Amino acid sequence: MSGVLRWSEEHLRQHQAKRAAECAKADGREASDSVAEVIPYGTSIKPPKPRDLLGDRLPALLESDVLPSILAALRVHPKVAVAVRMNSGAMKVDDRYVQFGFPGCPDLWAMLKGGQTLWIECKRVGKKPTDEQAAFMALINRHGGRAFTAFGVTDIFRELDMNRD
Repeated sequence: MSGVLRWSEEHLRQHQAKRAAECAKADGREASDSVAEVIPYGTSIKPPKPRDLLGDRLPALLESDVLPSILAALRVHPKVAVAVRMNSGAMKVDDRYVQFGFPGCPDLWAMLKGGQTLWIECKRVGKKPTDEQAAFMALINRHGGRAFTAFGVTDIFRELDMNRD
């Protein structure tokens, strides 16, 4: 069978013991030395998915993980006419650096069907916009546009479904 993760009985037992100890610790119980007390021998168990091998602490989503889903949500939202990615930064071309965008430029730009502009800075949970980004978003909001920070797709729907048209 191709594409199937195969475990030896010993490897599966070690994994089960480790997970049982982690669960016991999380519940405030003593960890059992015997996996048989937690999972009886002969019980049909699916091996964990490779991502589960990272443990309970999966890495937090990065901005690069969040941004494409936010852009996709904007492109299908009924109030949005157009949405694009605003690439900004610098790169080396031959022997010189070329800057594109501007300091504080949000990640996404959109226009609502009524003509109002929408600027979105995508961030991973726990991060906040830079001072330049915050200043630019404040400027947009002061002058009739809409600008905000989004940590996920739910922020897009919350902001666009508010009673502001």
